Amino acid sequence: MPNLTIITIHLDDPDGLHKTFESLGPTLRSESVEWIVVDGGSDRQSAAVLKAVESLADVFISEPDEGIYDAMNKGTRLAAGE
Repeated sequence: MPNLTIITIHLDDPDGLHKTFESLGPTLRSESVEWIVVDGGSDRQSAAVLKAVESLADVFISEPDEGIYDAMNKGTRLAAGE
């Protein structure tokens, strides 16, 4: 059970998502940390970054949502950490 959940929400910003992943670095290798990525249904420009992130995230969702608060609420409902 993770102690910490990091929720990243994303829509059509592959550079920003890549920077987020890089900034988390070794933190993601810890069993006490889970990473949830909620993508709002990004376009194909983000596809390569999303594919890489999907394999690294503990939880990955890519579907249209109702905006930033809806995306964060989805992540919060799935969080196991504090």
